[in-house]
Amino acid sequence: AKRKEAQLKKLDAGRIAKLQEQLAEVTKTLAEHIKDEDREVHVSDARQKSAKLDSQGKMESLTTAVQLLKSVLAATQHELVQQRSTNANVLDQKIGQGLAS
Repeated sequence: AKRKEAQLKKLDAGRIAKLQEQLAEVTKTLAEHIKDEDREVHVSDARQKSAKLDSQGKMESLTTAVQLLKSVLAATQHELVQQRSTNANVLDQKIGQGLAS
């Protein structure tokens, strides 16, 4: 009986050691998966931040382009008003010269 009990203890000790090894392996695998998940989350966050910065940069560029276009439009409009005024003055002068002759 003592011999059988010793054999059972030895068998149980072997099973316990094997289970501990399996537990260690599962723990290691789980830790690796967690690291991979964390890495993927960091990569995803970095991509989102990059995309957001790209969007902001594009919006700033578009805003600058719109402001430039507005100033060009204003300058062109001013030039057209001056040209119209000059043309009206020249026309008035020619009409005046025509009437005088």
